[in-house]
Parts: sequence; C-alpha cells; structure tokens
Amino acid sequence: MAAIVGIVFVLGTGVAHDLRVSAVLSGAPQEEVLVTAGESLWAIAERHTGDDVAVPEVVRWVMEENGLDSCVIQPGDRIVLPVLTS
Repeated sequence: MAAIVGIVFVLGTGVAHDLRVSAVLSGAPQEEVLVTAGESLWAIAERHTGDDVAVPEVVRWVMEENGLDSCVIQPGDRIVLPVLTS
C-alpha cells in the first residue's frame, strides 16, 4: 500500500510541476529574437530560462510556439521566446 501511495505522490507531483511550468511560460511576456550564425535553440533557450523553468521546458515551449518540428534553427530565423526573470 505504501508503494502505491508513493507512486501516486510522485505522479501527482510531476503533474503539478508541469501545470506550474505551463502557467509560468504561458503567462510570461514574449520577445522575438533573430537567430545569428553559430547559435542553437538550446543555447538561446538557456539564456531565457528562469529559476522556475528548466532549459528543456523552454526548448519544448519555443518549439510549440514557433511551430518547429525540430531544434534546428538557421541564421536569419526569427523565433518567439518567453521573457523569464530569475
């Protein structure tokens, strides 16, 4: 029984975290960034990550918001990013 309670707690904690991150990202102001040579989506996302949101979560949000099928971006692309404060 304790194992079941532990599993439910862990799953519930994960769902609560996902909902909190979703709320933070959807409520954040946005800015458009021009991709320059040598930049990657992960590096750009890392610069736009706050204390409450991890880089993979920002990358996922950026991909969804910008209609990207992959993390590949090119110089000259314009992408919308969340503005998160630490």
